[in-house]
Amino acid sequence: MRLDNPRIKGSSTGSNTIKSANASTNAYDNTLPAKSGTFAMMDDIADQTRFEIIVVNEAEFEAAYTLIIASAVVGVIRFGASFSLSKNHSFSHDVIYIEGNYYTLSMNMHTITVNSATCNYNNMFFDATGYSGSKFIFIAGYVSTNYIFNNCRFHGFLDSGSAEVFDTTAVTGSVHVILKESYFSGTGTINAYSFQMKVGSSSAYADITIFTYRATTSINQTKIFGYTGTKPSTLNIIYDGSVTLTNVVSPDNIYSIILIGTGTANEIPYWISASKLGTLPVATYPSLTELSYVKGVTSAIQTQLGLLAPKASPTFTGIVSSPAFSGRKNPRIQSITSSGSITPNADTDDYVDITALATPPTFNNPSGTPVNKQTLVIDIMPDATPRAITWSSTSGGYLAGGTALPGTTVASKMMSIILVYDSVAVKWKCRSVAQEA
Repeated sequence: MRLDNPRIKGSSTGSNTIKSANASTNAYDNTLPAKSGTFAMMDDIADQTRFEIIVVNEAEFEAAYTLIIASAVVGVIRFGASFSLSKNHSFSHDVIYIEGNYYTLSMNMHTITVNSATCNYNNMFFDATGYSGSKFIFIAGYVSTNYIFNNCRFHGFLDSGSAEVFDTTAVTGSVHVILKESYFSGTGTINAYSFQMKVGSSSAYADITIFTYRATTSINQTKIFGYTGTKPSTLNIIYDGSVTLTNVVSPDNIYSIILIGTGTANEIPYWISASKLGTLPVATYPSLTELSYVKGVTSAIQTQLGLLAPKASPTFTGIVSSPAFSGRKNPRIQSITSSGSITPNADTDDYVDITALATPPTFNNPSGTPVNKQTLVIDIMPDATPRAITWSSTSGGYLAGGTALPGTTVASKMMSIILVYDSVAVKWKCRSVAQEA
């Protein structure tokens, strides 16, 4: 018995599983073909259906989709053998999922027309070798249509003079032909197209998007995509792999071509070429995580950085306030053993410490840029011989300021001199001299 008189096995949930007769033994096959690991989602689909039908020839195939459509429920048709078409077929895919189980469907110069907004084929090998005119025809007046082929192979469709694989001339809405991990092959000449879509006046304003994912061709077929017919408003081709793109009418009629390359998670995408995407390596460029650090920035970062004081020798304008200081402030000391010419530095010295003066010293104008009321302390420890002291009196030099500048040292006795800068007099004024007894 074949599918026209099937054995129906009921269940408590009301779902029915229909098994076809085994073609070779004429016994019922109660074992489903193995399901593809890649598309194990068919298990989930089957759980929600009323019918799951295994077919082994064209008559069973037609009877299966007729039964499912007449029952107005979702159904799964699973191929249990390879077979050929002897006529054209037309049915709605809105309620049907077809699992090919890697069997071959020979098109044999015939067409399959999909009169719906969706179509789903999985693990199919469509063979049109030696037969012209084999193709898929889509009919829909919906706003958006999706025709999906998962892990399918299309062989020989354009080898025998056929113009296209998919005909969408009767589709008036947006067309999405999704070829996921599918590929095209053939034995035609180098000028043959591996994949073409036909569009017409009814879909002249449709958006046609082709997702090929790793859709490639065999070594005997050129890697070319294109379309025939009236130019659509947009034609977007999104794919990965090394393929060449062209168009029957003009290459300019393909509006958006995106080649999906390889990339790494958390890296910034960029255009490797005019039509190929990749990612920027984090060894050279910032990662997406690092890029997120600037989230919330409301103006140019360089402008903001330019307003900050440098860490080395910062300068400020206006009044700068700071929190109360706690801890120790280390004095800046210029230490000298003995010298006849001594030059303090107003920018780096708080103290000048002369530890073993053995020659008459001359104190030159301090270098640097002093500020008003800046203090400088000079400690002198001479040897056993008194030494005459000379002070520069030019602008920026030294001046008595309530206390006379000392003129000589006392043998072997420490002397401390406190000087305060007067920006009006432009002199360092002597405020105090302490002489060890």
